[in-house]
Amino acid sequence: MKNSALMVLLMLLSFSCTNEESGRNSEIETIEFKTLMHAPVALEIEGDIRLAVDKKTAVNTFNRYAFEYQLNMDAHDVEIIEHKGKNYIRFYGKDGMVSTLELIKSENNSYITGSTICKSKACSTCCGCLPNGDYCTPCTRYSPPGNPANDCERTSGGPPVIE
Repeated sequence: MKNSALMVLLMLLSFSCTNEESGRNSEIETIEFKTLMHAPVALEIEGDIRLAVDKKTAVNTFNRYAFEYQLNMDAHDVEIIEHKGKNYIRFYGKDGMVSTLELIKSENNSYITGSTICKSKACSTCCGCLPNGDYCTPCTRYSPPGNPANDCERTSGGPPVIE
């Protein structure tokens, strides 16, 4: 009798944990990232800002936009980064290029993308080329001979790509 009661208790506990987890995942999966600019893409969960769509969807949305507006970049990865108290979504190209959009806090602990893309290879790991309103911060990387030039490019506005 004790064993069957214990089994029932374990099954109920397992079911309640599964429900809680699936509830959290379904909340994240309800966000569709079909447009690049002014689109919900991240959520703040327990103090952390997390991508609210799968990486493949985010990369595909960026690549559609990049193709449409001739950004000459093919992203293969994406992550959320923080710099000096601001949050950004950064797309990584196969050739070392990065494109970055600001994340703007919206309602219900969600974050939407801004309307400025800053693209650089020289400043892909440091030194600027981040969205600041409608402009990009300067890329201040020192470029000795043979290294990439300070190459920050800005793309602002542009109609979103919609499926």
